Formats: sequence, structure tokens, C-alpha cells
Amino acid sequence: MGNPPNPPNPANVAVATLSVTPTFKMIFLSVLSLTILSFVATIALAVFVNNPSTAVQGAIETCSTTFKMGFGAIVGLIGGKALS
Repeated sequence: MGNPPNPPNPANVAVATLSVTPTFKMIFLSVLSLTILSFVATIALAVFVNNPSTAVQGAIETCSTTFKMGFGAIVGLIGGKALS
């Protein structure tokens, strides 16, 4: 049947280095902190408020939407940095 393929030699494998600028770090940490903050606020409002009023329900929805957008931004930042 033939010989099995040779495994790649680690000495010949190119290693891609990724440079992260201070601006990218600042933006990434800002988005990450706001995402975590909105997630914690969503959980806290949902757990600790027994009979939420309309205003509290609106705040829960806003924090939930902010968390979802923040997660998407984090994925976009990581994916965009990996491609560049």
C-alpha cells in the first residue's frame, strides 16, 4: 500500500508571530470589561429582583443585548487580529 506520510518536522514548521499594539490591547480590554460588566448586571438583575417592573425588565434586556454585542465584538477583534 505504500509508506505512511511523514509527520511534519518541528524544525521546518514556520511559527507565526502576532504583534499586539497597545491600542489593540486598550480596545480589547475595554470591550472585555464592558462585556463582563453587562453580563454580571444581567445576571444580578435577573436573580435578585423578585418582581421586576417595566423599567427593570428594560434594563435586563439592555444589559443582555450589550453582552451579546460585546461578545460579538470580542470574536471580531480576535478574528481580525488573527487574519492580519
